[in-house]
Amino acid sequence: MENLNIEDINLELMEMGANVGSGTCPDCETFLHIIFNPEREEMDLERFEDYQEK
Repeated sequence: MENLNIEDINLELMEMGANVGSGTCPDCETFLHIIFNPEREEMDLERFEDYQEK
């Protein structure tokens, strides 16, 4: 498996049509909540624990 940075992962998710999800950062292994921001046309990331507290 190739090593991807977070920008590559965001691009791949957007190209697949994903607009919300969760996953683990390959660099720091933090579990993240991921949602597409249409204004900036990129993914917003936040720690899943922070998302759950909302």
